Order: sequence, then structure tokens, then C-alpha cells
Amino acid sequence: MPEIYLQVIEGNGIIKGTPSYTALPKGFGPRHMAITTNLKGDQKAYVLNEKMPFITIFQLNRNTGELTQQYNVETLPANQYTDSGEYGSEIVLHPSENWLYVSHRGTGSIIVYAILADGLLKRIQVDNIRISGFFNFSYYVPYCEISIN
Repeated sequence: MPEIYLQVIEGNGIIKGTPSYTALPKGFGPRHMAITTNLKGDQKAYVLNEKMPFITIFQLNRNTGELTQQYNVETLPANQYTDSGEYGSEIVLHPSENWLYVSHRGTGSIIVYAILADGLLKRIQVDNIRISGFFNFSYYVPYCEISIN
């Protein structure tokens, strides 16, 4: 069962949180997480799954660290999947917290989402940059320009 473990830094050590983990559906393979800090109300944790083409959105309890699953969002439109394995590679939250960027192995795509006021996502752009395999693009994000069609 794929799980996200919660650990709390306390003093000079790390202790197991309560609850100690959050489970995802079998086969999702959580890979990376981006967490908001500036939303009004509930904060969100966006988990990019490595083995299924979804971002899982969680409500984050700021006091306990508990994650409550809310939605799964497809990373690419179904007509853009190929047989090469459409798996999440990297997820980056823009410093403004208005945009979320996801890279995708297989198609070599970067997907841009607008973060709505309630923390939900609206896919606004898919750029196929034709890079396959693992890649990290986080150092490019503050300088990215996006176009909204």
C-alpha cells in the first residue's frame, strides 16, 4: 500500500506523527509533494504520483500534520498519453503559490496549473519539451513565463 509518512521534528529528534501515515490507493506510488502556506483557510498538499498519472490533493491540518485526501487530478489529457509510461517526475509550487508545475516522463511534458482560491487546480498549459526520463526543473520556475490561451 503506498503511504505518505508523517514525522514530527521535536527538539533534537524526529518522532512518528499521529496519525503516522496517510494511505493512497494501491499502485499510485507517491513521489513528490508541494505544500501551500499562503492560502486562506485550509492549506493544501499536492502529491505527484509516480506510477499513476495523477496529482492527489490533500487538505493539510496545520496543527497535527494530518492529511485528508480530497481529489485526484489527471496530469495529462487522456489523448496525450503514450505507451512509453506517463509518470510524474517532479512537482514545484511557484513562490507566489498561484501556479503549480509538474514534469512528466514519457511525453517529456511540463504541465502548468493555476491554483484557485480554494486550493483546487485548473490545468492551463501543457508543453511538450521532449525530454524523457527523470528531470528536475525547479531552478527554472521563478523565471518561467506562461501563456494562458
